[in-house]
Amino acid sequence: MLSARLRDLVVLLRREEIPLDYGLLADQLYDWQQPGGAQLVRRSWGRSYLEVRQRPSTGPDTEPRTEDPDTSDITIPKDDPL
Repeated sequence: MLSARLRDLVVLLRREEIPLDYGLLADQLYDWQQPGGAQLVRRSWGRSYLEVRQRPSTGPDTEPRTEDPDTSDITIPKDDPL
């Protein structure tokens, strides 16, 4: 059942253009098989999901989030490495 669900998730992630760290996934699948590992991996996946969901959306069709500070008047010098 896990492999079927993972296949579905990979398809969804690709459709939304969300990158997937296959090395991390392999490590987590190994951990899943250890005693208590499934609970730890599920918790990690839940945290990752929330992190992605809480990122502000950016793009031509999105409006700025109202809770984001107004940074339109900030200028960064051209020689700044950022």
